[in-house]
Amino acid sequence: MDIQEQAFRAYYASMTDSDLLAVAANKSSFLALAQQILSEEMARRNLAQPPQPAPAKPAGGAPRKWFHGRFRLRGF
Repeated sequence: MDIQEQAFRAYYASMTDSDLLAVAANKSSFLALAQQILSEEMARRNLAQPPQPAPAKPAGGAPRKWFHGRFRLRGF
C-alpha cells in the first residue's frame, strides 16, 4: 500500500457517515484510486452509494447562440 492510498483510507475513515455521503455525491470528479477507496469505505459502513447525476444536456437540444443578430457591428 503506497502513501497516497494510505492517506485516502485514513481521510475517509475519519469522516462521519453524513460527510462521507456528501463527498460521495461528487466522486465522479475524483481520481480512480480515491473513487475505489471511497466505495470500499462506504461498503464497510454499509452505506448506499448515492446516484451519480447524469451529464447535463443543453435545454432544447442544440446550444443556443448568445448573439441573436439584434445588433450589428459597423466598420468590421
